[in-house]
Amino acid sequence: MTTQSLLSLPQSILPQLSTAQLNRIKAYGEVIEVAAQTLLFNEGDVDIPFFVILIGEIDIRFHQEDGCQTIATMGMGNFTGDLANLSGGAAVAHAIAVAPSKLIRISQQQLRKIFVEDSDLSDLIVATLIERRAYLDEGDLTGARLIGSRYDAPSNRVRSALVRHRIPHRWIDIEEDEAAAKLLKATGRERTDLPIMITGSGDIIHGGDHERAILRHYRIANEAETLTCDVAVVGAGPAGLAAAVYAASEGLDVILLESGAPGGQASTSSKIENYLGFPTGLSGKELAERAVAQAYKFGARLLCETTVSTIKQSVTGYSLQCKNGSQINAKSIVAATGAIYRRLPVARLQEFEGRGIYYAATGIEANTCLGSPVALVGGGNSAGQAAVFLSSHTAHVHLHIRRDSLTATMSDYLIRRIDEAKNITVHPHTEIVGLKGERFLEGVEVKNKISGEVSAEAANALFLFIGARANSDWLNNFVSLDAHGFVRTGQTLDTETLKSVHWPLERRPSLYETCRPYVFAVGDLRSDSVKRVASGVGEGSVVISFVHRGLEEIKRAQLADCYR
Repeated sequence: MTTQSLLSLPQSILPQLSTAQLNRIKAYGEVIEVAAQTLLFNEGDVDIPFFVILIGEIDIRFHQEDGCQTIATMGMGNFTGDLANLSGGAAVAHAIAVAPSKLIRISQQQLRKIFVEDSDLSDLIVATLIERRAYLDEGDLTGARLIGSRYDAPSNRVRSALVRHRIPHRWIDIEEDEAAAKLLKATGRERTDLPIMITGSGDIIHGGDHERAILRHYRIANEAETLTCDVAVVGAGPAGLAAAVYAASEGLDVILLESGAPGGQASTSSKIENYLGFPTGLSGKELAERAVAQAYKFGARLLCETTVSTIKQSVTGYSLQCKNGSQINAKSIVAATGAIYRRLPVARLQEFEGRGIYYAATGIEANTCLGSPVALVGGGNSAGQAAVFLSSHTAHVHLHIRRDSLTATMSDYLIRRIDEAKNITVHPHTEIVGLKGERFLEGVEVKNKISGEVSAEAANALFLFIGARANSDWLNNFVSLDAHGFVRTGQTLDTETLKSVHWPLERRPSLYETCRPYVFAVGDLRSDSVKRVASGVGEGSVVISFVHRGLEEIKRAQLADCYR
């Protein structure tokens, strides 16, 4: 067993509470005494308590093939926990008292009371929990292992899901890791069973729907349930996350539903440099992680991997029917499902998805094409951010756009970055018309729209950031959509539309309100909105003031009069 030196641990992940802080935090928990070698929680346990050490020592460990590794030894004034204590998800390490110890045991419910009632403790604890998960991610400090192949689409899909949901794991590529074959044999499985997940607690997950089985193990994918709330926010991109944070912070009972992982399209951005307050920029992933922590801190409930299929109206509000069988009943709805990138209309697209064709440009995708040429399609900011990021990992980035320049669709600072990069070439008036390769993508066929000429281009990866379409299928025939499928709100709703749906209120729909009372649309999903991260955050924040007004309206009136 090896031990991580305490001297090498950053202070931000191992802070020590002062005597005054210890005295305050005692009021929220129960003081217990445990013997040496007492297991406090194991990897995979859910709803784990938060422990503060008064006397004694606790080791934080994870399992390895040859035993356990100690990540940290904690003493008086230190506390356990990471993001799982915020989300209610599964623990990614285990904790054991290595000496007789006196501890304060605090439940997750009581921990949330601290967040509301003690800003000093709240700030310290939340910042520490975020930093610890990041430390585990960056340091590969985990017992969980994913065995797969870089050329296998299911392996890449599961790996991407683990990263998006911030589940620490070690990626073992059978194509290059000599130990992979031995480890695979030890599981009793074959290469045809890939990907195979070995969890920190030793469980082996393979076959069938790998991704959902793994996410269920970590309590990220939920079983069917019926829940009730004041406001349901559908979509956890920047707009939806902002709405959830503001709703929860203002005392509303809020449920945030997301079909995948939080962050939306923004989470695929390697660096957002024009977001207010971050002069050195931040990644979309970082922005989403911090927003999710805020939402949990204020008590929002987040249901990931939960896709809303339909919405129905009743005399008491609205009912969301989900594909996993769940039903969410809410007085008000905030729709923030944004837009999704269009797929390229070219043969063999599905064959190469996850094996050279990608819809995001993060470290995972970049590592599959290190030192190789890549192609990228798209002229918006997301495409520009991806091109700049990939230029530092690949031999060359060929950026294909249908227009004659980037000026009309991309921010100036990104255009300058692209112009300055020696290994980015912009190809105007071009489109991808063919894909080449055997096991994985090896090249593309490019057509010049002016000359009609088709040429071959070597590319080990193709990144697609093309014309987003509204993610509004679940709202079709329920609210009014514009010609492109985006949701019409406020002043864009004409009198005839309101008459056709029997708008029941004397007032007109408010700024972000649809043709259904108390159903709002914000962010990229809304017709005529500005398609930027900051705009989405702004709309998600502001809409909650209209939600409050609506809930007050409902209190004053007969429910049937509001929803009929």
